[in-house]
Amino acid sequence: MTAIGTKVYLYGGQDPVTGICYDDILMLDTLTWDWSFVEVESGRPPARHSHCTGLFQDHCLLVFGGAGMHGTLGDLWLFNTKTGTWVTPMAEGQAPCQREMHSGVMLTDSRMLICGGRSAAGQVLCDVSIFDGNEMKWTSSIATQYFFCAHSAVIMPLTMPSLPHLGALSNGSAGGSPNEATSSQTPPADSAAMASPQSSRVILYGGFSGEGITGLVLSLDPVTLRAEIVDYGPGSNGLKKPVTRFAQSAVTVPASAPCSSSLEMVVVAGVHPEMDLNDLAIWRPHVLGS
Repeated sequence: MTAIGTKVYLYGGQDPVTGICYDDILMLDTLTWDWSFVEVESGRPPARHSHCTGLFQDHCLLVFGGAGMHGTLGDLWLFNTKTGTWVTPMAEGQAPCQREMHSGVMLTDSRMLICGGRSAAGQVLCDVSIFDGNEMKWTSSIATQYFFCAHSAVIMPLTMPSLPHLGALSNGSAGGSPNEATSSQTPPADSAAMASPQSSRVILYGGFSGEGITGLVLSLDPVTLRAEIVDYGPGSNGLKKPVTRFAQSAVTVPASAPCSSSLEMVVVAGVHPEMDLNDLAIWRPHVLGS
């Protein structure tokens, strides 16, 4: 989902029962909490799921990859919410291979970073690429040492310290009682994405590594594209941490306790091999004084 002001846009997806993929756009008006279909004035991309979508230059949806009825996709599309039209950018440079279950993070209002995913051959990927919409080309691509798909990714305005902490809020299937408090404030739209890439880190969490479900938290420098582990997940120390998971959602919100960033990451639900999850978990980058 992609927020533009008070409206939230949802593109594509798949019916879990029939397997049918969708090519339409739904819009949620958060002032009335009503859903509606967005009218499209021209042709549209092939139906898909497991793609990534970001906010491009304040009023466009930038879509990359995913999987459709005939396999994985590696195409790039822009939807203009003002004109209701889709276009396919003619991007230069070496584009990433076709993939699904990857993540996409907007570093600025025109640059998207693509992380991991699963290839058309079913291989879990470890590469990171950047699409620059101002120049309309793929500018960077590098292989990391970490393989991941069906993970979550957010961008946080900070320089990662050496010892971050992960707290958990449980509500149902993960068991336990809440031990963190979230903020009731609403963060400014894309406040994290608008931070300078030089002073930000992309935080990757969970997913599938090709060998199993992982609870790792990775910090990725969006300038050097170097990734490092900053948290090892459940069982790594005495802190309470959520169970490992994949296909979860994550978002940044204003930090509700003193830490080295103005934001913290909230992880929502996901899938564990033994259960579907409905819990919340909060990750803070280094709680001060602990």
